[in-house]
Amino acid sequence: MSSPELAPTSPRTRIWLGALDVVGRMMIAIGVLLLAFVAYQLWGTGIAESRAQDTLATEFEAVVQNTTTETTTPLYGDVISRIQIPSIDVDKYVVAGVDAESLQKGPGLFPGSPLAGQLGNVAITGHRTTYGAPFSRINEIA
Repeated sequence: MSSPELAPTSPRTRIWLGALDVVGRMMIAIGVLLLAFVAYQLWGTGIAESRAQDTLATEFEAVVQNTTTETTTPLYGDVISRIQIPSIDVDKYVVAGVDAESLQKGPGLFPGSPLAGQLGNVAITGHRTTYGAPFSRINEIA
């Protein structure tokens, strides 16, 4: 049995087929890059936040052991407290500030907000889907 012969193609057709091949390969590459970016956002940032939380835990223990009655204003990104919400499995160290860099470490305390135990309402913010997603289940609190 002989193989079927392909019809001869014109130069114009070959150019279009070559262009479609290049465009198709570019679309696949872009799709792979987009999937990699989404995977990093969902899981990679969680790994980075977990490492930052380990560092904050060490810093927090050092602060607790060396605390005096003298208070100073914490810098953005400094560990200032620990938040535990057993009903939604939250146990995170809170940093001062709500800028992007601080929130990559964990939940952040809004500037000007009182610390836990002080008079007033404490305002803490954090991610729901990335960077460890500390508040992904916050809606489950009654």
